[in-house]
Amino acid sequence: MSRNLTLILVLLFLGSCGAKTIRHGIKTPLKMVQLGADATYSKDDFYLLAALDAKYLGDKESAAKYFEKLYFDTKNLDFAYEALKWYGSIKDFKKVKEILNQALKDHPNDINLKRYSVAFYIDTKDFKTADKLIGTIPLDSSPKMQDAQKMLRATIDLGLGKTQKALKFFKDKYNKNKTANNALVLSDLLERVGKVDEAIKVLKNHTDFIECDENICARLITYYKDKNEVDPIIDLTKRLYKKTKKLSYANMLITLYRYIDDKDKAIDFLKKNHINDRLLLDLYLSKKDYKSAKELAKRLYSESGDLDMLAQLMMIEYESREKKDKKFLNYFSKNFDRVVQHIDDPIYNNFYGYVLIDENIDVKKGMQLVKKALAKKPKAPFFIDSLAWGYYRNGDCQKALETIEPIVEGAKAKEIKDHYKKIRECQ
Repeated sequence: MSRNLTLILVLLFLGSCGAKTIRHGIKTPLKMVQLGADATYSKDDFYLLAALDAKYLGDKESAAKYFEKLYFDTKNLDFAYEALKWYGSIKDFKKVKEILNQALKDHPNDINLKRYSVAFYIDTKDFKTADKLIGTIPLDSSPKMQDAQKMLRATIDLGLGKTQKALKFFKDKYNKNKTANNALVLSDLLERVGKVDEAIKVLKNHTDFIECDENICARLITYYKDKNEVDPIIDLTKRLYKKTKKLSYANMLITLYRYIDDKDKAIDFLKKNHINDRLLLDLYLSKKDYKSAKELAKRLYSESGDLDMLAQLMMIEYESREKKDKKFLNYFSKNFDRVVQHIDDPIYNNFYGYVLIDENIDVKKGMQLVKKALAKKPKAPFFIDSLAWGYYRNGDCQKALETIEPIVEGAKAKEIKDHYKKIRECQ
C-alpha cells in the first residue's frame, strides 16, 4: 500500500492526468538555442527550460521550484501537476498544500486537483478530511483512474480503522491482477494488521508460481531473517543471483554458506560462476585442499603477475610439500626475495623469515625479516615465536627463552609449545 504521496501521485498520473503533455500556450524554449540578435524569448521560457532540465537531471527540488514558479506565472494546470508531483517526491507537504490551495481557487472544478488533495490528506494522516473530500469526486470513465480512486478509498478505510473492508479490496485487486506491486501492497497491509504469516504466504506463492520478482524475494528474505530461517534465504538468494547476476547477491550467498559452514557448496558456487577467485583460494586453504589451491594460485599468478599472488603460491607450495630439498628451497627463496623486496607485508616477512630460520638457510636475514614484521605487529604470537626460534638457532637459548615465555601460557598452537619445550631443554 502506498505510504507516501509520491506513490499515490504516480497512481493518479496513470490516468488522464499522466497522459497530458505540457501545453503549447507559451513560447517554445527551442527559440533560446538560436544564435543571433533576432532570437526572442520571455522570462517564462527561461523557467520552462530550467524546469525541464532539472526534471531530466533528477534534481527534484529545482524542478519543483521552477514548475511552481511557472504555475503562478501562467496558471497552466500542467505546471501545477508537475510542481505537486515533485514537491510530493521530496515530501515538502507545506508546499504541496500551498500549491493545492491556490490551484483549487484558480480551478475549483478540476477533478485531478481534488484527487491530489485526497492523496495529500491521506499522506498527512487526516483521513476524516480525505473521506469527506473523496465523496465529492465522481468516478472517472477511465478504468485506470477508477482503480486509482478505489485504492484511495481503501487507503482511507484503512486509516479510519475499517481494516477488513480495506483488506478485501487489496485481496480482490491482487487476485484480479497478480502483479508484483499488488503482491507487495497486499503483504504490506497484512503485516500492518499483524498477519505476518499470511503476508509471507502471499509473497511465497507469488515467487513459486509466478516469478521471483527482485523486490518480492528481497522482502521475503527480510521476513525469513526475522524468523532466523537460513535455508529459504539461501534458496531465494540463489534465485536472485541467477535472475539478476548482481554481485551483491553472490557475496550474500557465499556469506550464508560460510555461516552454515558449508564450504563445499561455497566452493562449488564460486567455481561455477567465476566470481571471486581470491575467495575461492581462501576456501581451498581453509579446507587444506592444497592441490586445488596450488592449481588456482598458479593460474591467477600467470594471468596477473601479481606479487601478492606469487607470495600466496610460494606459501602454499611450502606448506604442502613433504620433502623440501635444496633445489626447492632455492626456488622458494628466489621467488620470496622478489616478494619482500617490493611488498612490505608483516605476514610475508614473518613467513619467509621463519623459513630462512627453520631451514637454516640464512638465520640472520630471517631474524631481520621477523623483526621487521614485529615492528608493525609487536604482539603477534607467531611473530614472537619466530624471533625466539631465531635466537634458538643462533644458540642464544637464554634470549630465546625470555622472548617466548610471555606468550606460552595463552598459546594454543602446538608449534609454539613444541618450540618452547626445545628452548627450555637447551638451557
